[in-house]
Amino acid sequence: MSTVHTPRNVSTPSTTGWSRVATLTLAGFLAAAVMFFSASSAMALTNPLLSGRQTSSSDLAPFTKWTSVLSRYEAQQASAGSECMGQGCLNKKWEELLAELEGKDVETQVTEVNKFFNSITYVTDQKNYGSSDYWQTPYEMFTRGGDCEDYAIAKYISLKRLGVSESDMRILVVRDQSLGGIIHAILEVDVDGEAKILDNQAKSVKSVASITRYNPVFAINEQKWWAYNK
Repeated sequence: MSTVHTPRNVSTPSTTGWSRVATLTLAGFLAAAVMFFSASSAMALTNPLLSGRQTSSSDLAPFTKWTSVLSRYEAQQASAGSECMGQGCLNKKWEELLAELEGKDVETQVTEVNKFFNSITYVTDQKNYGSSDYWQTPYEMFTRGGDCEDYAIAKYISLKRLGVSESDMRILVVRDQSLGGIIHAILEVDVDGEAKILDNQAKSVKSVASITRYNPVFAINEQKWWAYNK
């Protein structure tokens, strides 16, 4: 899991509150995780961990690591050649997987994408970059391995390429209560009206309703971000 400095109150709607959450993301946004839906989501709030107050904003400007990784990915995709990346040419295997999954049901896509990226070696940002927090593109992850937010980002990008709507996905930052509240990151996806969690710490895709160890801190996609307060 990534080292993250969390603010004391990340979900107040004041300017100070937004600033504190931005600081959290800039210091270390993800770390694998679970749990959350927005009030505007079509999914039902069935998990008691998600019952707290939440505020949202469409201003992604403070989240420079998130916007940077998306733009970096687009540039790398445009210039990606035939050279192998990682052991076994992971970039080529990824493209083959996406081609194979094209047109299949979302549940199959989510299951196979989760399985593919969870097989990649976990490596901390400190070991990779000498930094506590660097958000990687899938191409960077193929050559270096990655940590929790890298898994979540790669799965998000993969499912978007397969046609899953951005509004049906959110990268979640949570506190893992089973590990003393350590910050972790994961991906939540709406699959036929049910929220599913893709977590690099779990072999299989889980229903949000089955998760009890995580408390949501904030979530983000390309349209909005949400902050939570119990």
